[in-house]
Amino acid sequence: MAEILHLSALLPAAVSTCCTVGAARSRGALGVISAVVMLLAMADLSGGRLLSPLIWSALLIASAVGGALAARLASPRADAGDGDAVGMGTHAALGLVVMAGLVVLMAAGGPAAAGSAAGHPAHAAAAAGPLTGTVWAGTAAYLAFSCALLRRGALPPAHAAGVVMRGSAGTGVALRGVRRDRLEVAGMAVSVALMAAALLA
Repeated sequence: MAEILHLSALLPAAVSTCCTVGAARSRGALGVISAVVMLLAMADLSGGRLLSPLIWSALLIASAVGGALAARLASPRADAGDGDAVGMGTHAALGLVVMAGLVVLMAAGGPAAAGSAAGHPAHAAAAAGPLTGTVWAGTAAYLAFSCALLRRGALPPAHAAGVVMRGSAGTGVALRGVRRDRLEVAGMAVSVALMAAALLA
């Protein structure tokens, strides 16, 4: 069951990555690279295992920092169709950090390590330590943040007002930007939720 959930998480992650690539102008090269790293990590952890989970976790954290920095630096160049680059960059960076935490839990005591943890009480204790509570709290907070973004829409009112003043052509671009932002947020959130469910399976 856990393997099916891991594989299922790849589809929304791929959708989110495609949306990030589509917003490359506002997200910058580092933002796009961070999204690709996330997708590669999930694909590898779902079956390939080219790198260890701890290495992927470190790469996810580094990508989160780079992606957030790129979004902040690129935001002055963003047009209305790109939505709120800083807000989207923050959401993506937090998602990478949460995924890194889930990957660490997977390595410490998730389904893949259940057999070895059962024979080693120290591993089970480590998996049940403070890190576990922190990761689960962060996961819940991230999913709540994602729901809040989806509920209010990713495009801020100031951007929407500017687009309306520019006319109907600009409005069409903005609507595409909103849909892309919503798909990116939803894709990351569903992917994180499926990864978390795989740990509980």
